[in-house]
Amino acid sequence: MIEEKNNPFDEFAEKYDNWFDTEEGRIIYKTEMNALKEIYIDNENSVEIGVGSGRFAAPLGVNFGIDTSFELIKYARFRNIKVAMAKGEDTPFFDNVFDTVLVVVTLCFLDEIEKTLNEVRRIIKEKGDLVIGFIPVSSEWGKLYKEQGKEGHKFYRYAKFYTTNEIIEYLLKTGFQMIDGVSTLFHPPFYTKEVETPRKGIFDEAGFVVIKAKRRINAEP
Repeated sequence: MIEEKNNPFDEFAEKYDNWFDTEEGRIIYKTEMNALKEIYIDNENSVEIGVGSGRFAAPLGVNFGIDTSFELIKYARFRNIKVAMAKGEDTPFFDNVFDTVLVVVTLCFLDEIEKTLNEVRRIIKEKGDLVIGFIPVSSEWGKLYKEQGKEGHKFYRYAKFYTTNEIIEYLLKTGFQMIDGVSTLFHPPFYTKEVETPRKGIFDEAGFVVIKAKRRINAEP
């Protein structure tokens, strides 16, 4: 995850959180939330890796969160999430403690995806759920954000986007198996005028994909 001392999410925390309340932000946010709600099961023992300002964790009922942005976790704490400053590659939790681990639009900012997923596997219960939301690089949204990153965008210049197959390969490599998936945000950028209903299945052309995975018993990461 982005190092604390160079974290653009600290500098632009207010602007980041306020985006969710803009006209465009509300539509995209609700579209993504609809997809997450198709898969995510609310429980009393969950954590979000890269919780940010808590915009996803709070309405989903996630009660713990970690992030490397001190300014963003202030917002998450205000939204009644128990938060700590930590990296996904090195969480402050005991083994096998969470029923659900949520990771939304965070994988693209990680320095070490494999190490983070191994850490998730350590802290999640044997029958727990890992729910990942991400932007496929092959989608029009992924291509746009990748190009904006090349042009120096304050956030996306730190991001690396992946295909759905690459994410699934990382899951398999770290001892997980995908059990469910939904896709949404099929409208191209700048043409999103209404909230979309998610589609069952995984589509690389979708701007937002949600995968649910479980630990493979006896699998060695």
